[in-house]
Amino acid sequence: MKKPNNIAQLIERIGRLVANANHENGFKPVQWETLLYLAQANVFSRNPRSLGEYLGVTKGSVSQTVSNLERRGLLRKKNDKADKRVVRLELTAAGRACVADIPLQELADSVGTLKAEQQQALKASLELVLREHLQLRDRKPFGQCRNCRYLQKPRGNFHCGLLNEPLKAQNTEQICAEFESIT
Repeated sequence: MKKPNNIAQLIERIGRLVANANHENGFKPVQWETLLYLAQANVFSRNPRSLGEYLGVTKGSVSQTVSNLERRGLLRKKNDKADKRVVRLELTAAGRACVADIPLQELADSVGTLKAEQQQALKASLELVLREHLQLRDRKPFGQCRNCRYLQKPRGNFHCGLLNEPLKAQNTEQICAEFESIT
């Protein structure tokens, strides 16, 4: 069987088109991905180390990106209340507004033209490809808490069994650096 290079090229081209649209809005791809990540990540994962792992970039690249977005007023660094050595990254109101006006919406609209079954099949296939690619490169998968093996629901409340921290319901929809799949 022929290698699926044409599918890989389609995925790469779609990514490049979206990245170029964001570049037209004044963002380098790593800057845009940083904003998107911070908008989706839970509080435990909004730090420079997790950001670098998610993006697959060096500490230096993370530092430059964070500094640039901080200068632009799109994010801020804060020391963790419990551990002053830990730096948390937060989107500012301007950063949240920027992410809300997502050029990615055009791509989502295009995907929306597919039938529901096609969308589900595409999502499942792309998740499988991503998981395999991350595993080959020995990278963390990241994922939503609601699908994590550490999520507990004692007395109807959400709790992270790994970090021993309570979670709000909305936190279970966010992505986490400590994610491990249920399966």
